[in-house]
Amino acid sequence: MILNQLGLTVGSAITDGSYQNNYQALEGFSWVVGKHTLKAGGSYTYHQWNRRGGPAPNGLYVYNGNETGSDFADFLLGAPETFNQSSAQQLNARSKGGAVYAQDTFRALSNLTINYGIRWEFSEPWYDARNQIQNFVPGQQSTVFADSPTGWLFPHDAGIPRTLAPTRWNNLAPRFGLAYSPAPQSGFLKKIFGDAGQTSIRAATGIFYTTLDVTATEFETGDAPFGFYYVSPSLVYMDLPFKGRASGVDPGQRFPFVAPPSEGSPTYSFKPFLPISLSPGFKGTNVLPYAIDFNMTIQRQLGKSTILSAGYVGTVGRHLLSIREFNPGNAQKCLQIAQIYANAGQPSAGCGPSGEDTIYSINGQTFNGTRPYSVTSGRYLSSGELDFGDNPYSQTLASSSYNSLQVSVDKRVGRLRFLAAYTWSKSLDNASGFTESVNPFNPGLSRGLSVFDITHNFVVSYFYSLPFDYFAKSSFARRALSGWQLNGISRLATGLPVTLQETDDRSLCDCDGQGLHSLDLPNYNGGGIHRFNPRTTAANQYIDISVFSPMLLGVPGNANRRFFHGPGLNNTDMGVQKNTRITEGTSIELRAEFFNVFNHAQFLNPVGNSIASNFGQVTAAQDPRIGQISVKFLF
Repeated sequence: MILNQLGLTVGSAITDGSYQNNYQALEGFSWVVGKHTLKAGGSYTYHQWNRRGGPAPNGLYVYNGNETGSDFADFLLGAPETFNQSSAQQLNARSKGGAVYAQDTFRALSNLTINYGIRWEFSEPWYDARNQIQNFVPGQQSTVFADSPTGWLFPHDAGIPRTLAPTRWNNLAPRFGLAYSPAPQSGFLKKIFGDAGQTSIRAATGIFYTTLDVTATEFETGDAPFGFYYVSPSLVYMDLPFKGRASGVDPGQRFPFVAPPSEGSPTYSFKPFLPISLSPGFKGTNVLPYAIDFNMTIQRQLGKSTILSAGYVGTVGRHLLSIREFNPGNAQKCLQIAQIYANAGQPSAGCGPSGEDTIYSINGQTFNGTRPYSVTSGRYLSSGELDFGDNPYSQTLASSSYNSLQVSVDKRVGRLRFLAAYTWSKSLDNASGFTESVNPFNPGLSRGLSVFDITHNFVVSYFYSLPFDYFAKSSFARRALSGWQLNGISRLATGLPVTLQETDDRSLCDCDGQGLHSLDLPNYNGGGIHRFNPRTTAANQYIDISVFSPMLLGVPGNANRRFFHGPGLNNTDMGVQKNTRITEGTSIELRAEFFNVFNHAQFLNPVGNSIASNFGQVTAAQDPRIGQISVKFLF
């Protein structure tokens, strides 16, 4: 059992195993012609990714307090919020890629070098060696599995390649860079740049493609009909995981699972899989993700032992892989159903949170769920089976941007050397990872601070050879007193952004798609985030939560998913070591190290779930002071 800010999770351990083989052939050539150094080459790669296992073979229950307001009380009642179970799963993912490139390094002047080139590459979307992956295309009926709900398609269906999306062949990536060392003649410029060779200016930009993450294909592992990942369409009891605790609908035992032929079967029944939920499709319009990087750095030598560097570093990411719900609940339809039930004197039986996959029948009217694709073929609707529930696309629609000022000073004074670096930056995106589900209606509304954004980051490292050997008067004293060194790293940094959620489905969307909810956010009144010292507040409260309020039913919250930072970092690690030479080829190293040497509390982020009883409270911290001593014999 795991108790965390998302609730109480009870289930079996994950038994997945992933095994990779990577093969690569490459060749490169280089020619020096006058002031030019020409290079050209290419490569070909073949990747294998084999997965064996299953995430929840014995069932997984999640309790978040929706029944009683307390996740633990829900557990004692055996009333989980969600239940899922999976069969053993197999993935035999494959992908091929290749590239050719050409570049020239041109020494235009003695103090100016220019580098330019271009790279062309391709990378297949991942496919499965046994074609055990799937896609969703509205309105198209599969011929590989004729009983599949309309829209649920497989390799060899019309228009569906083995890779689910076509390989793109137009990936050109130019690069340009220069390095320049000014040699000023006038006194004014000499004050800025120094003598020749004391200053260097470097700048570069380029486009860099990457392969498609195998995560998207891995998330398709074991989906209908090649494996069974059952997600209960309604609330259940822990001892009756397949029977709705409110509706009483009982689809029967779903396990053990018998897999179909991998190449398809016209007669294989999809009834046990319905409704298909939390099973992603791979968007057929996906392209290769890429980044545009750019930087400019000025490095200046000051005196004989100091180097100062200052520069701008930035990057923008485009077509990054994330998930986006293709079957979100329709809030207006849900509210309409709720009103009909309220008018009939049955308000508690109407549609509401977590009711997107329920069949409602009242006064001669029937509503088959609230999603656009709840029913596509409806072959088993007569027995109460919808076709689709909460499902996302794996889609290359996310974007990011990073901009930073980076300054460093490298200084040596006698026995002391230190390196200090400061970065002032901002990173924005609408998905910091594959499992961050973007807004299904407008992905731009998900844009906010990246999960790893740190505004200020100052790090200084230092190394000092202790002068004890000055006091040595004999051979024994020199051996005992020489070789002592003190080193350390200190870091002062802004905290990481706090990720907000409101996990009660008041948006009536139920569209997390195995990821972070994209619409379920609290409302923010704009009054500013007021922080407290968690050392002195009741229950370690870090922020004033009065500026947040629950979202209105059917209306997504207006808070950004991440727009303020949590507790900062103030940490120092130090160490003392002694190197003692015994003979010409042997020595002993003694080392004592202390992490967080001043035992400063390094608080982790507060709880960001606005419906949790500990919303805004710090519940954990990084490690306290830790010391270790080691002895190493070198020979």
